[in-house]
Amino acid sequence: MYRRTRSTWTHTSLLGLAALSLLVVGCASAASVDRRTHVPKSQFPMADSDGSSVAAIDTATMRQMAASGAPVDKMAWQTKLKAHAAFLNGGGADGRWQTLSASGLTFAIYSGKSSSGEQAVFRYARFAPGLQLGERSLAFASVVGADLRGLDLRGASLRGLMAIDTDSRAVDFRGADLRGADFSRSDLRGADFRDADLRGADFENCDLRGADFRGAQLEGGRYPGARFSADTDGEL
Repeated sequence: MYRRTRSTWTHTSLLGLAALSLLVVGCASAASVDRRTHVPKSQFPMADSDGSSVAAIDTATMRQMAASGAPVDKMAWQTKLKAHAAFLNGGGADGRWQTLSASGLTFAIYSGKSSSGEQAVFRYARFAPGLQLGERSLAFASVVGADLRGLDLRGASLRGLMAIDTDSRAVDFRGADLRGADFSRSDLRGADFRDADLRGADFENCDLRGADFRGAQLEGGRYPGARFSADTDGEL
């Protein structure tokens, strides 16, 4: 009886050790895969350059303004989206943005003109949960200082989007068209840019820790002063 019990214990222990070994090997393999899929910092244009000073920007106040306002609900979103579509169809695309700051707050002025509709502006706004934002067109819209946390913007047309000083943590931008978008000074920790078109986009002084850029097009972008993960050996 004693021998049988001991034998069973030994057999079980060996199985446990084998399972543990497989788990360790599996974790090591997964870690290796993760390291291989990271995008080297060297692929981000101007990533080794310093960004401009942010001392005059009052990020905390802009965050408070976004949090204190009423959220953009479904009706307001659909109304803005319809008016913006008319704005783009009336020739409002491909204008130029000019940014400025006053009293620590940032502003953006657009020079494009349209024969109809109204440009979508969500300055210092936040969005109600459950809005269907993906695969929509907000090209050349403004979300300056907005709270975009956790939004699903997969496949959206966001070319020329003015998104400086936004809280864009964990936003899903997979497959989105973000050519020429400006995210300067935005918090983009954990954002998902996989397969997004980021050509010519501006990420100056952005927090990009944990962001995923696998498969994204990075040509012509700007990343001076961007903050990358400190524990991934120069990679995102």
